[in-house]
Amino acid sequence: MPRKSEQHRKSQKPVNEQPLSNDQLRRLVVDITNQTGIESFVRRMIKLHDALKAGRVEQVAHITNQSRNKSYRRVMVTVSAAVKEKRINVALNIAFYASLYAYENSPDHGREFMRYLDRIRSNSA
Repeated sequence: MPRKSEQHRKSQKPVNEQPLSNDQLRRLVVDITNQTGIESFVRRMIKLHDALKAGRVEQVAHITNQSRNKSYRRVMVTVSAAVKEKRINVALNIAFYASLYAYENSPDHGREFMRYLDRIRSNSA
């Protein structure tokens, strides 16, 4: 008969059993940025990305606890789980894509897209 600790370990599910899909992350980011603002959120994601790259796990924990917003917490729970599982690249990708999705909703993105369209038009003429 297996020991109690072995039974407990076998019955536990992985911390990050259901990672966020791109669509889920995009929806969560829209909800977060509607409440906190795009630049504020992107600043947090830059700090998170930098902390992850530098291996500063204690700073990652601080950043993940910076908001009571449920959507923010959901994203950060996924980041924290990836860090605990030593899947730093997954956590880095979440921070990167979250920043990218926030930027897509910014006025800067719209202006840059219009410049891009103008360049294509002028190259086509």
